[in-house]
Amino acid sequence: GGGGGGAVGAHGHRPISHQHRRHQVLGKEGRGAHPPRQRQHQRHPRPRPPLRHHHRRRQPFLPLRPDVAQRQVFTLGKLMNVKEDHGELSSIARQGSGSACRSIYGGFVKWCMGKNNDGSDSIAVQLADEAHWNDLVIIIAVVSSKQKETSSTSGMRDSVETSPLLQYRAQTVVPERVLKMEEAIKSRNFESFARLTCADSNQFHAVCLDTSPPIFYMNDTSHRIISLVEKWNQSEGTPRVAYTFDAGPNAVLIAPNRKNATILLQKLLYYFPPQDNDLSSYMVGDKSILSDAGLKSIEDVEALPAPAETKMPSQKFKGDVSYFICSRLGAGPKVVTDESLALIDSVTGLPKGV
Repeated sequence: GGGGGGAVGAHGHRPISHQHRRHQVLGKEGRGAHPPRQRQHQRHPRPRPPLRHHHRRRQPFLPLRPDVAQRQVFTLGKLMNVKEDHGELSSIARQGSGSACRSIYGGFVKWCMGKNNDGSDSIAVQLADEAHWNDLVIIIAVVSSKQKETSSTSGMRDSVETSPLLQYRAQTVVPERVLKMEEAIKSRNFESFARLTCADSNQFHAVCLDTSPPIFYMNDTSHRIISLVEKWNQSEGTPRVAYTFDAGPNAVLIAPNRKNATILLQKLLYYFPPQDNDLSSYMVGDKSILSDAGLKSIEDVEALPAPAETKMPSQKFKGDVSYFICSRLGAGPKVVTDESLALIDSVTGLPKGV
């Protein structure tokens, strides 16, 4: 971009511009910047030249905006020497995307509501790092990577203005539920964690339906995944897996250990086999879970028995899931010091290969 602009790209394309949000983020970063020590005592420091930047993202798994916002804030914070005091970076990230403020830190993060009318104290704080509960395995079913019909920002604004259920939820349900969730995380109580996670996800989408006009983030595939998990959990008498859906149809499924994760994957692939025979590309991230689940070829998928909790012959939905991701709790963004891992050429300042 020209002047003080930047080239922000992912998936090989320039994303939809959100100039107002970008200017908010850059403006707040600039106000929090600390000049290098050797320049602090200059009587007439030179004006800072316009900043130009390239953003490059590897592994385009999930919807872009929260991912881009938190990485931009972290990177610009390092570039402009912004000190992370009392959640300042988290507050800045929230200007770009509400979800982004949670991703500045790793592990388990709490997004505080805050009390100030301008939202300046609505920041994220880390409850526990990624090592606290490292047995958890996360499987994400990417049902759709298409642009949402209703953005989470405009959707939430409509819900605040029109949903009575949201007001009840905020005043009555959430405060107690947050305390219970903090305790479940602290004690690594998966049963409590799973029940709270599923209930809160379902109530969030109930608020979406209570909004005028109603907002439909989930689709039939999302509902089938919920049904799969609920039937399994009920048949076992205790939660084996938790599910949660953000403002979209993609399912985030959390298992307490590797064993439950492999059983979950078998059930998922029974109902949602890949569209073609390329099993390897159907799983992104930790592909070793496929072999742990005994799934080394498409023939292994086709030979999977129906889940025990299935009472009658069930339909399969080939191609309804685009792909799966297997992952774990991660750390927040970090500075890469190994030049070979950098996506930007340190000499030209351009993306490598350009």
